Amino acid sequence: MDTIKTQIKSNGWHDVEINGNLVTGDTFACKKFIQDKLGGKWDSARKGWVVDPELLTKYTTPAGTIAAL
Repeated sequence: MDTIKTQIKSNGWHDVEINGNLVTGDTFACKKFIQDKLGGKWDSARKGWVVDPELLTKYTTPAGTIAAL
């Protein structure tokens, strides 16, 4: 699966990478958004957030960024 480089808008813009349902990168400042809106659970072994793919799709904008609607 390809890694997608994008941004999450939550307390500013944060560069992240998405590989399937794993979100990595600059996630500390937007961890509450990832938990609350994307159903994210931290996976320490993979050093990233495992998110619900349906919620990830729901919050992905037409521009390809991720933001609260």
